[in-house]
Order: sequence, then C-alpha cells, then structure tokens
Amino acid sequence: MNSTEKIAQAWIAKREHLNKEDVIFRPNVSPDFVTLTGIGYEVKSPKFKNITMTKHQWESLLHFNSCYLLIYKSSFEPEYIIKAKDILIGGYSVDGYSIKIKNNNVAPTRHMNYKNSINPKNKIERNNRISAYKLQHPTMSYANIGRVFRHIVNGKSVPLNASVIYRIINRKEKMQNE
Repeated sequence: MNSTEKIAQAWIAKREHLNKEDVIFRPNVSPDFVTLTGIGYEVKSPKFKNITMTKHQWESLLHFNSCYLLIYKSSFEPEYIIKAKDILIGGYSVDGYSIKIKNNNVAPTRHMNYKNSINPKNKIERNNRISAYKLQHPTMSYANIGRVFRHIVNGKSVPLNASVIYRIINRKEKMQNE
C-alpha cells in the first residue's frame, strides 16, 4: 500500500465511521478499497490532470451499488470525490481533470512463441489455445491475436499471419458444429 492509499484508507474509515481494519484494501483489484457495508473506493493520485482507466476496471467499479473515485493531489482529503456511475464510457472531466476509459482489446505484451516446425501434437494444442483465446476476446482482431501467438522464423519471433489465425478459428468452429 502506497502513502496515498494509506491516507485514503484513514479518510474512508473516518467518513464511514469504521475502524481502519474494516476498510479492506484490495491491491490487484478494482476498486482499491471496500468497506464492510459494501461501498467501494478507487484511489487515484495523478501526476498530471489525466486519469486513464481500462474498460474492465471501470466496469468492475459499476458492479458496486455505491462506488467512488477519489482523486488525491497532495492533501489528506481527496481533492475530488466522483461517483463511478457518473463516469461515462466517453470519459468525464472536472476542473481540468480528464478521466478516460481505455478499451482493453489490445494485444497483451506477453507472447506465446511456437517454433515454425512444431510437431502435430503441439500444433493441435496451439490451435486449441488460439480458439479459446478468440472466445475470451471476441472483439479482438485476428491480427492482434496473431501478435500474441507468435512463431519463430530464422531465430526471430514474428506474429502469426491474420489469415492463418482466421483459418485456425474457422476450422475449429466447423469441427465443433459437426
């Protein structure tokens, strides 16, 4: 927990009339804090006046009946308290602060490399993974999926061609329909 989050936890406990232990810190999940009464708080301390959230992060804030975005600058009180439901997909701005929702349909930086001359068993496994990945990310383009599932050619890792991804996925769908 960083210093801003410690300050926010104390402020939330004071606001909700709770002990600090009753304000649960969730380091890798949004919102950052959840009270025992079910209220969520996401803490942001931007260096500049731009705040970017992923679509998934924003949607997870909306699952709470009451959820707030706390913007801290340098004080012990949040500079702005914004209801998560007020932030629209197009963004939100208050007093020069701009909150933008970023689409998460971008290829992850972690790659799965496969040798060009892989044995048939590994090829089936790769094709199954590609099909499953497409099901998990239905709006992701074939080219972006190809960037995730790379193969090694002459010692270099290169993306799989979009047409190859398309054929793999269509072949898998045809086999499932039969």
